[in-house]
Amino acid sequence: LTKKIADILELDLSSPVEKVHGIGGKIDAIPSKVKIRFETAHKIYTYTIPIYVVTDESVDFPMILGRKGFFEHFKIMFDESNEKIIVKPVNG
Repeated sequence: LTKKIADILELDLSSPVEKVHGIGGKIDAIPSKVKIRFETAHKIYTYTIPIYVVTDESVDFPMILGRKGFFEHFKIMFDESNEKIIVKPVNG
């Protein structure tokens, strides 16, 4: 996440800065956590997932949902021919 979004969400940024690796290479970031809510037609899922907040405020990029804290709870299938993403809980 960007620092601007982290400030809006009032995230805890008290952890020490770490070097993280991403698509663009290494960057300084602060580890934190955010609660997400994911809804299907039949159930609501709420998870607290780990995130990194980039400390360089001049860096602007889209948010990316990572795998940790989310993907391990679901079987995720990409059905390209029908332009669908199918998300099913691993347990149930």
